[in-house]
Amino acid sequence: ETIKENIINLRGINAGKFKIIHHGVDPIKKLMKEEESVYKKNFCISNKELVLLIVGHLDEERKGHVELFKALSLINDKMPPYKLLVVGDGERFEFLKHLACDLNISKNVSLLGYRQDIRELNLVADILLQPSTAFEGIPYSIRDAMSARTPIIASSVGGIKESVENDKNGYLVDGGNINQLSRAILSLCKSKERRVEMGIISEKMFLNKFLLDEMVKKHENFYLDILSNEENIKLSKLEP
Repeated sequence: ETIKENIINLRGINAGKFKIIHHGVDPIKKLMKEEESVYKKNFCISNKELVLLIVGHLDEERKGHVELFKALSLINDKMPPYKLLVVGDGERFEFLKHLACDLNISKNVSLLGYRQDIRELNLVADILLQPSTAFEGIPYSIRDAMSARTPIIASSVGGIKESVENDKNGYLVDGGNINQLSRAILSLCKSKERRVEMGIISEKMFLNKFLLDEMVKKHENFYLDILSNEENIKLSKLEP
């Protein structure tokens, strides 16, 4: 919807010419308890620690890594035991590693670099973080988190608002607002009940909006409608 509005505003295209079909993905296959324990053990995460997850290329400043680190530093002494998993690679890897040290949160932060098991990591995570500071579409990381029944804390920018509803399947904060971000993280980390409630809603929203099979059906119906309209136009031209 956001991309549609941008195109309409920039190019003046008639809104009636658009049909929105969200990009769909297959649902995530749930992990067995034993598999989840293995993942946590591999990252030196105890069963008492909450798992926070952020996914994104480290060189894209708009992904909000710096803002997230600063937000965590404000509440680190008030947080329950936790580990932040940072998935992504880039030239800023060492910079972020040193920033975590400077902010005294290095014991709680694991920079994992490039990973191919992001969907599985969503199943281990208790909260997905998407603190983007500038325009986003609808990130794959959010759709994967929704499928994994994971609540989300994200910035209210771009298409994120189409996948995260504030106080329903997560919390929305203003992009770049470190204080709002820190309050949202602390609040959700301290309430297992809210995390479970929001996770269930997340999965329901995923099944309603982002399921691959539904996307395929919508594409098929869209093309059939076009063909049907063209056929009707041809027939109308043949009428005397």
